[in-house]
Amino acid sequence: TLPGIAGLILSLGMAVDANVIISERIGEELQKGTSIRSAVRRGYKNAFSSVLDGNVTTAAVAVILMFFGSGTMLSFGYTLLTGVLINLVAGVWLSRVMLSSVILYPGFQKLKLFRVKKERKVIDFLGKRRAIFIFTVAVLVTGSIISAVRGVTLDTQFTGGVILKYTCEGTPDTEKAAKDIENILNRPVSAQAGEDFVSGQEKLVLNLGGNQGISPQEQEKVLKELQSMQPELNYQSSETYAVEPYIGARALKNSVIAIVLAALFIVVYIRLRFSALSGFSAGVSGVIALLHDVFIVFLVFGVCKIPLNDAFVSVTLTIIGYSINDTIVLYDRIREHMSGHTKEGLVPLVNRSITETLGRSINTAFTTVLCVAIVLVFAVIYNIESIKIFALPMLIGMISGCYSSICVAGAIWVTWKGRKK
Repeated sequence: TLPGIAGLILSLGMAVDANVIISERIGEELQKGTSIRSAVRRGYKNAFSSVLDGNVTTAAVAVILMFFGSGTMLSFGYTLLTGVLINLVAGVWLSRVMLSSVILYPGFQKLKLFRVKKERKVIDFLGKRRAIFIFTVAVLVTGSIISAVRGVTLDTQFTGGVILKYTCEGTPDTEKAAKDIENILNRPVSAQAGEDFVSGQEKLVLNLGGNQGISPQEQEKVLKELQSMQPELNYQSSETYAVEPYIGARALKNSVIAIVLAALFIVVYIRLRFSALSGFSAGVSGVIALLHDVFIVFLVFGVCKIPLNDAFVSVTLTIIGYSINDTIVLYDRIREHMSGHTKEGLVPLVNRSITETLGRSINTAFTTVLCVAIVLVFAVIYNIESIKIFALPMLIGMISGCYSSICVAGAIWVTWKGRKK
């Protein structure tokens, strides 16, 4: 399913992320002049806490989705939970055994086979946090205005209704089809055209609003009207299904409950695990960054006039897992520096932490964004509508997740702590 694919993408992203974190940590040890064997051992040890925290929060979100969801959320949660467990075994334990074994051989004890981390000049992110806040608010306000003008709608999956799919031998006239079928059935109709991925034929999809279903006689009327409207296209019925309104309403309610519970769990978990950062403020700051990403995804659907459907739920859940994993890596580095009894102020310490984790954030984001971009290009070339409306928000959401982890979460937390002081 589409949500299952979303779970696979997030699992791949987290697998890449674990390897990048470990690689960065090994590089830091090599920079200090440590031997390769010691660097590998310490690198895995230092990376374990951030990898564990990121995977635990993601696994908890997956369990919440499985408990509250069916269909969309269940397939996403199941796939993601399986991926997280495999990542912990393969990405952390198995890769450590393999690498520790390989470097026993002289041929692999060469520094050029490893990436020695270079000293990076600390970037003053927090000195520019006023500009970051202004830019972020400007993007959200502009997107909200455009979405309000274009209108945000719920798909049949959430409102109830009937979906009719037809194959044809040419490009269907969607506007005329929607208008003619509206006149026949006396109910609102929207139409989309595209290419069926399996058969390669053109297809027409009709979404019928309203609470009632559709009878076989009405289906015959619709098919006859389409065939008389464009007889050269040879319309054939492909698929018909109805969604009861209460089922759609229940799915929407469960999605909202799951997202709220996931956010609450993240606040509580960060409160317990990151007490050195005054955990409650760190947890709330992380959730605010998450809500920023969720809202960005919502605005993509609004601006592009895509009805909110299970793709929206899938993308939202993926971005929540992806973004909080990014933020926890930053928090883990801040906690590490604070436990070192450093005398530097909070702003320089957080700036240093962001700079040190910047390479990991960009590398992970680039890898996952590249994967989704390839999916999007493939969907555009072959005109696969269901994948397009999934991949485009996912692409922008992942970029937003990287941005919020680097620029927003730390800036909100430092501002909170500064005002409290």
